[in-house]
Parts: sequence; C-alpha cells; structure tokens
Amino acid sequence: MIDNNTIGSKLAQLITVLTEPGRVFDDLKQRPGGWLPAVLTLVGTLALAFLFFQKVDAAWMVDQIVAAKHLPADQQDAVRHVLSGRTLQAMSVGSVVVIVPATFVLMALYWWLAGKVMGGGGGVRRFGEWFAFYSWSSVPALLSLVIGLIATATMQPQTLFESVKLTHVDPIFVHLALDNPWHSLAASFDLLMFWTITLTTIGWQRWTGQGVGRAVFVSVLPYALLYGTWALIVALSQH
Repeated sequence: MIDNNTIGSKLAQLITVLTEPGRVFDDLKQRPGGWLPAVLTLVGTLALAFLFFQKVDAAWMVDQIVAAKHLPADQQDAVRHVLSGRTLQAMSVGSVVVIVPATFVLMALYWWLAGKVMGGGGGVRRFGEWFAFYSWSSVPALLSLVIGLIATATMQPQTLFESVKLTHVDPIFVHLALDNPWHSLAASFDLLMFWTITLTTIGWQRWTGQGVGRAVFVSVLPYALLYGTWALIVALSQH
C-alpha cells in the first residue's frame, strides 16, 4: 500500500498513477481521497487562463472573434465596445470556476451510477470514493495543462487560446477557423483523454473484478456519448 499521509507522497502518487495505476487504485479502495488532482486541475486551468491573457494581443483577439461572427458593420462595432481583454479574461476565469468543478462532480456521478448498475458487488461504493476514482484517473489532463502553460509562456501575442492546447485535435492535426462548425469540437478533444480511459479501465477492473471488455465499455461510454452527440448536432446543422 502506498503511504499517502504526507504532501510529498501525495505528489509522488501523481506519477505513480501514470506508471503503476494498479497500485494507486488498490490504495484508493482502502483510503479514497481525490482532492489533490481536482484542486491542481482547477488551479492549473486558472493559471493557464491568467497567463494567456497576460500574453495575448487582446485587441487582435477581439477582432478575430468579431470577424468569425460575420456580423454587419454596426453590430461589429457594438460587440467591440462590449468585449475587451479584461472582459474576455473575466469570462474565461468565470467559466473555469464553474466548469472544472462541475465536470469532476458529473463524472463522479457517472461512475457512482455505473458502479450501481454494472459494477456488481464490487461497484457498490460511496459517491466520494468514485470522486477519488475519477479524480486520479484524470491526472493525464494535468500533463495537458503543463504543456499548455509552456506553450503559452513562449507564444506570440497574436495567438488564439486553442493554439496553445497542444494535446488537442486542433491544433495537432487540423487548424480550423473560428467560424468553422467543427472548430469547438476539435479544439476540445484532448488526445490524452485516451490515457484517462486506460486508467479508468484498469481502475474498474481493480475495483469490481470484472473483465476488460466491460471495463473498456464503461470507460469509453461517457466520452462516446458526449462527442458522438456533439458531432451529430454539428453534422445535422450543416443540412
């Protein structure tokens, strides 16, 4: 069992979950605690937003957003009057404060329900235990944040926020314009998500004793529903 009673050991566990996830999930069965990855994700995402708006050419960014909306000239001026670097930063920080905690809670709720429905006796656990389960499974997202912070620290002022997310489909494989209907989906699709799916697959097997097939199904399902539904909506909007 991992000694996770000290701050140092908890930080070391962030590496262990990536290299020896089975050990971490076995430990979580006995001593669940998921606040560290969740707090680091929130703090890291806020830091990324603050750093980006310190570096970006705010006037240029507003022009890009306005141009993507294809508004009449008079409406463009009205939008420029409302938007500013400070406004965009406040909106970004506000969305982070709401979305990051909500994501952790909703995903923990998913795993809690999945445990009740499909987990058998081994899946009957408290909500807080499943919160820890998802929280530690989401550690690959911290790598994405670190990469994003490095990219932001070295970026040119005229750079869009999506362009510093170097583990996402956009900009790794495509560079879609802001007005492209597929832009938001591609910019939000983090390839490190597959690492998280791998961790939850291992964790599900450890916690429920079920086979790899069911573990993969339960792990992939929320992302398949989210991005499948999103892609369907975008595709239908084109007709």
